[in-house]
Amino acid sequence: PSKRHLELWSQFGISLSLDLSDAPHGNIISDSVFGDIAWSPCETKLAYIAQIVPKSKNSISFFKSVNNKNESVRGEQYDYEDDFGEAMSGINKTAVFILDISNSLDTITTRPSSSRLIQVQQLEIGQTCAQVNWHPSGNGITFVVYDNLPRRVGLVYCQNRPSKIVFASIPSKQSLSEQSLSEQSLS
Repeated sequence: PSKRHLELWSQFGISLSLDLSDAPHGNIISDSVFGDIAWSPCETKLAYIAQIVPKSKNSISFFKSVNNKNESVRGEQYDYEDDFGEAMSGINKTAVFILDISNSLDTITTRPSSSRLIQVQQLEIGQTCAQVNWHPSGNGITFVVYDNLPRRVGLVYCQNRPSKIVFASIPSKQSLSEQSLSEQSLS
């Protein structure tokens, strides 16, 4: 696996470098369709969209003999997973993540274990999230959830698809690791 780092820069140079190689997500997506990294109003938390790492498929080749047929599924590694195509080839499952960096601001390099990283919402099958923003009070975030069924088609040139805006409230007095996030659809 390749190394992934998130760097925070100030006018004087690099302030913080987070090693996200062991994070529970894939690449952070930052573009005009899925949105950018969003700072909380207190500037101690980041909200962003990232790829969900697919579960490893425990499958075997069609050409190998199997002793125990319950262990794996034949040919599952060949299952097709559609993506958004166009300029977003390879992007198919996304989630919103919040990274609390308030305890990490005194170091240059750290791992997310010392920072707190959570996935905001587990989406239903056939949904993709994008465009995360903080509420001005800092007590929640909003993001767009696109419906992808029956199939994903490009988002760059065809954004007229069923979608909804979701608000996830974040209580401000608890630490991020102890919070229970509640989601509410605004559609």
